[in-house]
Amino acid sequence: MDKGADKTEISAIVCTYNRASYLRDAVESLFSQSLDEDAFEVIVVDNASTDDTKKICDRFLKGHKNFRYVYEPNKGLSNARNAGIERAKGRFVAFTDDDARADRDWLKCLVNAFNAANPPPASVGGRIFLEWEDKKPGWFPDELLGYLGRLDYGGAPFFLGPDKTLFGGNIAFKTDIIKEVNGFDAGLGRTPDGLLSNEEIKVFKILRQKNYPLYYAPDAVVYHRVPAQRATEEFLYRRSLWQGVSDLVMLKEEKGFFSICAGLLLSLLKFAAISGVAAFARLATDKKKIVFLTAMINYHLGFSIKGAGYILGLYKGRQG
Repeated sequence: MDKGADKTEISAIVCTYNRASYLRDAVESLFSQSLDEDAFEVIVVDNASTDDTKKICDRFLKGHKNFRYVYEPNKGLSNARNAGIERAKGRFVAFTDDDARADRDWLKCLVNAFNAANPPPASVGGRIFLEWEDKKPGWFPDELLGYLGRLDYGGAPFFLGPDKTLFGGNIAFKTDIIKEVNGFDAGLGRTPDGLLSNEEIKVFKILRQKNYPLYYAPDAVVYHRVPAQRATEEFLYRRSLWQGVSDLVMLKEEKGFFSICAGLLLSLLKFAAISGVAAFARLATDKKKIVFLTAMINYHLGFSIKGAGYILGLYKGRQG
């Protein structure tokens, strides 16, 4: 490499919208990395925030030569991520959340995994542990901790099969490959108005279709904050409903009309069955089971409402 040439190995990207109170901790964790500071850059993508996000970023701009601020006016997490990808200098791009804290070896472990794993992976991700602002509620089902961002497949690295995925709070890609697949679908992903998701799942599906390997590196760890307002039944049920909506949107993109109808029918049957089980469960005292079943009811409700709306729209279009 020529003297003075850019040595950036990896670009750490944090997309944010009105989370100035959390953003400082997230960025500070990135500037506490064990990886040499010349080997990485930190990019904060401000997705049209109206709080003190810009002021916080201005402070980091003054103190770190490898910090970059990007303003993205088109709201939506996928838009923000794509803006970060376009401006990244690194051979790899890594994403974490604005309410997360990266372990000090996070970037080093990601780079090592990209360079050491054979065959070379297109994407690498690691474990995400939860940090509760308040104590974890006893009623919260362990099976649904993934809705809060938790991911842990154990302490051994491996290449992911079709039954495993990585989570957006701790994922990295080869920059040229994520650009090759056109980044994240702007029709999926969080917006200020909703909890739509599955944008990462769609990227992974495309990568698998192209036979690109995905890799789990457990030592690349991120700690994801769970604020008190998310440790509530209300949020869990809302999150479950939006997951149902997200899965229907993915199904609509991948399958035809009759597959949507079959999926909707199956979801309605599951909705009815789970509702019946939940009715009996309420006679018992196991709140964790009741919450789990209610969350699943909301999931199928979201899937069914979105599916019915899609089918009704097609019907009206044909009638018109």
